[in-house]
Amino acid sequence: MENALIWIGWIIAALLLAPLVLGTPLVKKTHWIAKKAKIKVWEKDLESDQNQEKEIRAWLESKRPDFEALDFHFVTYGILADFTPLVTTYFALFRHLESGLAGTATWISSPQKQIQYEEFSQLFSDGTSLNVNNSEVSLTWRFPEKKFYRFPWQKDLKWLFDLHQFIRKQKLADKSGLIVVPGKELQTVSDFIAKEGMALISSGAYQIGQDPEQLVLTWAGAVNAVWANAFPGKQIFARQELGQSRQIEKEMSRFQKG
Repeated sequence: MENALIWIGWIIAALLLAPLVLGTPLVKKTHWIAKKAKIKVWEKDLESDQNQEKEIRAWLESKRPDFEALDFHFVTYGILADFTPLVTTYFALFRHLESGLAGTATWISSPQKQIQYEEFSQLFSDGTSLNVNNSEVSLTWRFPEKKFYRFPWQKDLKWLFDLHQFIRKQKLADKSGLIVVPGKELQTVSDFIAKEGMALISSGAYQIGQDPEQLVLTWAGAVNAVWANAFPGKQIFARQELGQSRQIEKEMSRFQKG
């Protein structure tokens, strides 16, 4: 019986370590991100005849009335391509007329998965940000200056916006928000992504590659990336993250009921 338990323990350990042992070298070898995010406006004449891009454009356009009902002004459709291998990000960008808060409807396309979500983002004068979205996928990297809350079950955009405002008032009321300057929205997004890249270098997760325009994973970064996206790390992070989100949603419901 004791020997059987030992073997079971070894099998469980092998299953847990397999993603790290097998996946880490592959991820380190193949993954990179661009040093600069090159975002372009997605004009009609940039559309291809691909059915998927037509579907993406239609989905983004369908989100405009929901954002506009919350007093968000449509800014542009954008594309972030060649930022990381085989991944293209399409988005519709909005700006809140009163506060300057940014809103986005985003579709991330890769051979493995199609991800759609909506997000509200607020930049603060001290360089931090508050980001609230309904993505089904968690972040691989977490930054102290980026406060991130995810509500994948919440498809009501008004409720998601209210959650952002509630978190802002309850947890970050002392921070001074920055308005996204009209006409510089895409540059603001690009600068923020570049800042995150520098933070990844400072954390030891990435380093400048042989191509100076690319950032590549360090061994420590590769281990973290695999752990955060494979069993059981993915499940552990999700449980912590979503538990916090559900608690915030309960607090807001109690607050609204008085």
